Amino acid sequence: MQLLIFQHTAYVRKNGCGGMPFFLIFSRLYYKTAIMRITYRRNRIMMKDTDMMQMFQSMTPEQMQTMMAMMANVMNKKDVDPDSPEYTAARNAAIEAKTRPDTGTYYEFFNEGKIDNVTKQEQFYDDALYTTIFGTITNEILQNQLQNQLEQRAKNIGGTSLVQMFRKNCTAKKKQIKKENEIKAAADAQAMRDREAAELEEKRRIGHKTEFKNMPEWCTGNKYIGEDWICNDEEGIYRLEECGKTVKKIEACGRAITINYLLDPIDGGDGIDRVEIAYDSERGWQHRVVTRDMLVNQAEAIKLAKFSVDITSDMARPFTNCMASMLRESSKRNAIPSIPSSRKLAIMKDKEIILPFMSKDFVFEREADFPGLLAAVTPNETDAGYSETEYMNAYRAMRKRNLPGFNLMTAAILSSPVVCMTNANGFVFNMYGPTGCGKSFILSIGTTLFGDYHHENGSGYVKTPLMTNTAAETMCDTLHCYPLIIDDYNLLTEQKDRDKFNKNIMLFSNGLGKERATKTLALVKPGFWKLATFIAAEQSIREAARQGGVSNRLFEITLDDRCPLSKEKIDEIMAPFNKTHGFAGIKFIEALNKMGVDAIREMVTGYAKKITEKMKEKGLDKTNKQIDIAAILLATDEIAKNELFHDDVQLDVDEVIKWMADNDEVKQESRFYNTIIDKIYANPRKIEGLGATSDNVGEFWGVYDSEIVEREIVNKDGKIEKKSEPVKTISFIPSELEKIAISEGASVGAFKDYLKRKNLLIHDEGRMTTRMKTPSSILGKRVRVIKFILPDDDNETEAKKEDKNNSTIPFQQAAADVRDRRRQQAEELAEDIPFAPIG
Repeated sequence: MQLLIFQHTAYVRKNGCGGMPFFLIFSRLYYKTAIMRITYRRNRIMMKDTDMMQMFQSMTPEQMQTMMAMMANVMNKKDVDPDSPEYTAARNAAIEAKTRPDTGTYYEFFNEGKIDNVTKQEQFYDDALYTTIFGTITNEILQNQLQNQLEQRAKNIGGTSLVQMFRKNCTAKKKQIKKENEIKAAADAQAMRDREAAELEEKRRIGHKTEFKNMPEWCTGNKYIGEDWICNDEEGIYRLEECGKTVKKIEACGRAITINYLLDPIDGGDGIDRVEIAYDSERGWQHRVVTRDMLVNQAEAIKLAKFSVDITSDMARPFTNCMASMLRESSKRNAIPSIPSSRKLAIMKDKEIILPFMSKDFVFEREADFPGLLAAVTPNETDAGYSETEYMNAYRAMRKRNLPGFNLMTAAILSSPVVCMTNANGFVFNMYGPTGCGKSFILSIGTTLFGDYHHENGSGYVKTPLMTNTAAETMCDTLHCYPLIIDDYNLLTEQKDRDKFNKNIMLFSNGLGKERATKTLALVKPGFWKLATFIAAEQSIREAARQGGVSNRLFEITLDDRCPLSKEKIDEIMAPFNKTHGFAGIKFIEALNKMGVDAIREMVTGYAKKITEKMKEKGLDKTNKQIDIAAILLATDEIAKNELFHDDVQLDVDEVIKWMADNDEVKQESRFYNTIIDKIYANPRKIEGLGATSDNVGEFWGVYDSEIVEREIVNKDGKIEKKSEPVKTISFIPSELEKIAISEGASVGAFKDYLKRKNLLIHDEGRMTTRMKTPSSILGKRVRVIKFILPDDDNETEAKKEDKNNSTIPFQQAAADVRDRRRQQAEELAEDIPFAPIG
């Protein structure tokens, strides 16, 4: 074609064009191509049906530029040199365009569904054609349309064989591209997984935190949690879980919740791990100490709902999973701070009393069980009117007033930490008196030494006797060495309630709680304490106590019938005590720690020796426990005088001794002996010889008589000798005595042993049995009885003798006689119990 153009150009140069423009000449050449093909077929320059326009389209831009430059030269020059570089380049370009595979242009309109440029058979052998259809184009409908059109074009160009080849190539290319896509998808998926794993590993390394924003200042901040949990203020804690083609929201908690502290028990703990949680609720943010299993055990977790944690039974399982995740992820990164905690207000450690609640970094584990207790024992330094100086001046003034029972009460309340430091037995101090005697006034002042006397919404330091055994045990374990103060003993109106409470006196004093077992039969560590208990009552507890151990652990004082101070004076005195509380007891404990256990124990032992010497001088006989209590009270009073109040007011040994109970008052057998005497004279119609006759007898107890017996007595020289003397005896039917013993909580066997020790039991010599037979005129036969001697009465009046001979005696007079006998014989029946030093 290039040669044809050159030839025509040369002709125009030679003969002229008659004014015709070049493009017209070029167009005429274009339309005469069919004729020209025949003319130049011999020169083998072009093939059959070669289209000039197709040839131009097949040229590269560089070849086209060369062609245009050559044509311009032809137009400007008169002759064309066949050997010129331009002519040669044009000729070579034409040959290359004819022989070069037709790729890169004919399929550029495939994406529009056009195949106009596909005109050659060679194009159906080009891999790019199939790649474009099935690789570049992703629309399957368009792919099918192109494939159908190209099949028709292949049939027109190459017939059935070309169509079959085209179909096979399409099938092969589809498989190839599908496989390549699968390989690429697998590679992409693996790359995605690797990238996600790397991102997840990096995320795990860095950690995923909760995103709570409205946390209070006291909260320790957001905590680490598993990466699949979503935590925010609006929706609480949840995660998304794929379920087929849907995504399900799994809620763990409807509001924000986090683990605030890991508790580090400084009191030794009970073997149960606890944490403090902080959580949002309907009433705002709250914090609470819970056991660890309440966060990881579904059955326990649902119990948090009663504390306003936003959890339901459906959330229990996800909740435990997220809390376990928070514990694990946060603890690995040390993100949950540990804080000292204690179930007790005070701890005895390394011979010192530690008060953990005085530290700012402290968690009271039983805050929820005893609301207000921690605030009640903490000095109210931030309150208006708080003044330690005014408080101490007011307390010194009260000590100088020497109101009945006040200084003993002060020593009793302050003695609680002394009991703990010396490891002595606990005791109960009962201050009783009628209404209006000033008990509450005195007690309210004494309570302020360690805490606030006032109750707030049923919570506080002072307790009432209306408590169960478990509550009493837990309270004592919590106080440990702080005094247990109980007011309003008169709330126990029923005798059964008083009996039930009196059993707690042993619990208060022994210092050890019940042994309990878990569901797995493992033993739970029992509570333990060492303290003194103070009770304000309107009656003596000892008189109602049926157990000797209870009575022995009681130290009772009684107040006058009326308070010596007026209402106006009491209000004036109470002013500084209403504004300040708690610090004096802390200062006293600090003084005890400074003195040391050995010095305190030596002081207590010294007072015990002084008390024993005084008792010998006065011929008194007291039990060891009563001596121990008195010694502790005196030692406490001296320490308070020197280290706390810095005054000259101190208890006297004689003043304390006069309130100590005698052996006969304390020992159960002795008290039962006195009870029997009271019942004998209170029920004369049941006793033959007092008021019972064959006509009026109903329930028959025994026989009252007077006789001469031989008794062993100790003479002035300290020697034992036998002496015959007249005595009064009672022959009691054993079954009736057993009934009375059961009602009084006593033992008949122990009672008989007591009678033997006191030479009061009358029985047949040489026989092993303690029973004997006595004739009864009412029953008309001899009956088997337990016979013992009753107290003598040297001041018996003639009227009483006459009444006795007539077998009748007034009840009131008999009861008065019994009381007189008890007072007269107290020293004679006392037991000499040696003192054992406290240790």
